[in-house]
Amino acid sequence: MAIATPEKKKTKDRILDTALDLFNLEGEPNVTTNAIADELDMSPGNLHYHFKTKADLVQALFARFERKVSSLLILDKEEQVDIVEAWMKLSLLFEIMWVYRFAYRDLAQLLAKYPPLRRSTAQLLHRKISVAQQGCVILGISKDEVDVGALARNIVVLMTYWISFELACDVQGEDRSRFGRGAYQVTQLLLPHLDEAATQAIRSLAGEYLDV
Repeated sequence: MAIATPEKKKTKDRILDTALDLFNLEGEPNVTTNAIADELDMSPGNLHYHFKTKADLVQALFARFERKVSSLLILDKEEQVDIVEAWMKLSLLFEIMWVYRFAYRDLAQLLAKYPPLRRSTAQLLHRKISVAQQGCVILGISKDEVDVGALARNIVVLMTYWISFELACDVQGEDRSRFGRGAYQVTQLLLPHLDEAATQAIRSLAGEYLDV
């Protein structure tokens, strides 16, 4: 097996970065590998040397996205959750999702078009639900009073379709505000079940990051 050289790795990253930009701008179905090669001033043959098919390229982007998200889905059950830290982590998750927004805008079509993505996407969604459920418990939300599983699932549903909602509304604003809005909407699902201190902390953060 040939060992990838730094130059080859750099070229693959350039291809992925350019494909990501074009997918986000025009939508994955509307971008061909020839268009990506043209944008890079590269021959189609050179691009296909690194990614034999468009499917390989899309799957590589999904894998890179999943690695970035997974790095944030680490929660110590014994650790006390700091509301500010939780807010920042949520905002960072929304930021990563926005960077890879083509995946959320065209999710159903992509999963139908590229079946190998279905399993990893389902696994990531289930992991998000599990982490959200753990977070609810750590925040002190009682399983006896609230269906924590349903609450966690609602959080992940909101996160999964937030990008589509933002794009449909054509909401303007800086990225910091956009990501904060996503985090804020998640906290609104939690707010009825949190204590007074956590509630005040969230309201303070909302005032700092958003015009609410």
